[in-house]
Amino acid sequence: MVYVTAGTIQTFLSTPINIFIGLVAFILIAALWTMRRPAGLPPGPRGLPFIGSIGDLAQNPVRTLLDFAKTYGDIYTLKIGMQHIVVLHGLELVRGALVEKQDEFAGRPWTYSLDVVSEGGQNISNGSFTKKWKALRKIGYQAVRNFASGYTLETNCTKGAFPRLKKAVVDKNGEPFYPDQY
Repeated sequence: MVYVTAGTIQTFLSTPINIFIGLVAFILIAALWTMRRPAGLPPGPRGLPFIGSIGDLAQNPVRTLLDFAKTYGDIYTLKIGMQHIVVLHGLELVRGALVEKQDEFAGRPWTYSLDVVSEGGQNISNGSFTKKWKALRKIGYQAVRNFASGYTLETNCTKGAFPRLKKAVVDKNGEPFYPDQY
């Protein structure tokens, strides 16, 4: 077993050439680490370290995807950047995924940029497929539907919420209260 101490590392990194060698070794190990494929994924092109198959898709992505389907079959894994993506090729496979198994294929993959934009997946367009997401989608759909039909927020306030709030104020005899339940 090899034991490495802080003193040994400090001695090794005392010259510029050793720092360069350490940096190159670190980059090579990181590159090899990014090329590994997680267990259970379908076969597919390995791609380059750190960028995956972006270079292959740059010229003619449609032709490249068709060529990958011929080489690896109708279900294959493609690496874009650091993200592994399973590609379904063919109408029947896509229909089976999106119609027959819609719950398993719902949602969005996690990316840092979408996480920042959606504040942790808290919006309809970039959120994860959960019960909360379904409720938000239902509320959003109803709001758009009401807006399109001419039902306004003013109508809802004057005919629905305000009379209940007015009654609550009268019932409480002007005492302070939390209006949440009303």
